[in-house]
Amino acid sequence: MLFRWLVVLLFPMSLQAAPMETMAWHFAKMPELAAFYGNATSLPDPPAATTSPVSCFTGKDDKLKDLSEPFRKYFHLGPDSWLVWNESRKLLVGHAMPITLWQIEPESDFKGQPTQLATTITWYQGIEPGQPVPADAKPVHRMTLVSRSGQKATQLWGSSEPARLQSINLEVELVYGGNNYSDSSLDVDLRFTIDWSEASNGKTWKWNLTSSAVLESNPTRPLVLTQVVSPAGGSWTLTAETSILLFDGQPLANCRLKESNGKPVAATEYPKLIAPMQATRIPTSKGEVLFRVFPVSQLSKYLKANASGSKPGEEVDPFSASGVAPPSRSEQEAVITSIPEEFKPWFPQLLIDLKEPVKGFGINVPEGSLIGYDANSGWVFVAGLDATALEQLEILTLGCNLPAPAMIGILQALVTTQKSNQVDEAKAYLVGRNGQKFGLTCKVDANGSLIELEFEPTLGNTDQVVDLRLYSKRAAPFRECNTSISLPCGVSVMSHSDTAEDGKQVTESFQATIVRPPNEGKSTEAPNPSD
Repeated sequence: MLFRWLVVLLFPMSLQAAPMETMAWHFAKMPELAAFYGNATSLPDPPAATTSPVSCFTGKDDKLKDLSEPFRKYFHLGPDSWLVWNESRKLLVGHAMPITLWQIEPESDFKGQPTQLATTITWYQGIEPGQPVPADAKPVHRMTLVSRSGQKATQLWGSSEPARLQSINLEVELVYGGNNYSDSSLDVDLRFTIDWSEASNGKTWKWNLTSSAVLESNPTRPLVLTQVVSPAGGSWTLTAETSILLFDGQPLANCRLKESNGKPVAATEYPKLIAPMQATRIPTSKGEVLFRVFPVSQLSKYLKANASGSKPGEEVDPFSASGVAPPSRSEQEAVITSIPEEFKPWFPQLLIDLKEPVKGFGINVPEGSLIGYDANSGWVFVAGLDATALEQLEILTLGCNLPAPAMIGILQALVTTQKSNQVDEAKAYLVGRNGQKFGLTCKVDANGSLIELEFEPTLGNTDQVVDLRLYSKRAAPFRECNTSISLPCGVSVMSHSDTAEDGKQVTESFQATIVRPPNEGKSTEAPNPSD
């Protein structure tokens, strides 16, 4: 989808004041918020909320510091709103309208805390290639490795007793991706090598899997990395998932909390305010007004530097590491002060006016419209643009939050047909990054490789065709193929076949599937060969 990266501020159909909410954010240390806004004073008793006498995030024995008054200097807090730091529980607790809580989070630098990544690899048996992992499947083995972004990490395991799974050597290198707007779906680029061995009938089968994948932290389900039929009988399925941890070990997904019925619940996404690909029209006395929110940063200076007549080579790239710094409250910007009264509960008190810079790009901005930039959060609020102007603005900000790189799953099938119409089939399913090599080998003791697979798929412009460069090799009977073929996604295509004098025919075919990270709502299951 062209604009699948957009997110939208959702409003209720009525513009009545939103109910108060209580939220808390866990910090490994006291946030910089107190130092920035002034000295915080100690609070002898927990503040009362409109929904309950005392919040579940505060207690009588907790050491509390009041941040409400210094915070009121810069943001709108109603008479019943408050913000405290719970030193005992390492929680920043706020009670206010949802839009105010939404403003507090980026200002507190909640997502700026040092983090690291935990990667979990799981082995299953008895699941055939091309079949999904059942929700109740019991793993044979599971290992978790914690590492910092951009650094390699290894973990070794060996069984002390004779077992089907004898040893594992895991090496991973994880790098944060480009989607930093949602801590529950942060893209993580995983590059890994996994060696494992299994014992059967006095022989040792050694596997080696090398690939790379894009994971989303805290997914709804793990990503299938590979599925193979073992020469020793049975099958193996390996899955991967990752989560973000603060440096004190707390999972980031559990560090944003909301009070519900007097109990804390994890809020991995900010509830009711942010949702993908939805536009909401709000009825007002002056007609309908369309609101949209873009996850962009450094937009104000970027638009001013590039609007109306900037010379080639002089453009400021707002998305590079060396780009301009985001605007702050102290800068002399044209600000919007005449926010309609009915929208004041939803908007920040200070919005940088982007109407003139946007006009410089030739976009029609009628009188009475609103294009405001909140420098604290990096969001743009839009009201009153027609469909054409809104689409032009979307294109202008395109690239601020790109989708995750595509992954491709390859299902290989080697079918042997005998005179008696008996059919034997061996399968393997591998997942890897678009345009990168990934492969799998299997050896028995010191006798050399039984299976070798290496793929380098490239996705076509239409997302419907994959150019596959492949190498496959199997022993007993010996088969080897090195070629390139085009695969329509979801269609099994033969790469080669041969027929012996005795009439036995061996055919090898491949099927490609686009694999999306689990949280995107797309299928990440292995493709069904019968489709």
